[in-house]
Amino acid sequence: MDTTLSEFSEKKPGSRAGRPNCPRELRDRLAAAACEPGVSVARLARENGINANMLYTWRRRYLTERHAQPAGMLPVVLLSDPPTQAPAAPSAIYKH
Repeated sequence: MDTTLSEFSEKKPGSRAGRPNCPRELRDRLAAAACEPGVSVARLARENGINANMLYTWRRRYLTERHAQPAGMLPVVLLSDPPTQAPAAPSAIYKH
């Protein structure tokens, strides 16, 4: 984790005081780090000068966006001939 919030703390025109506007890449990097096993979200937030609740929100949004991405296309194989033998029904296999 090389980048901290203090590097991005310059005041932007129109931004509210006391509420930093963090760049998207910093939010995503911190959210990804917060998803790692064994990482304390509170400690990570404190080390980067942000509120832990904000980091939890970024992490939740990051995970939602990551799972919402389309899976992509999968190859499909069409069989021209139907199966020659139908599988046996489960009740025919298990006789009591």
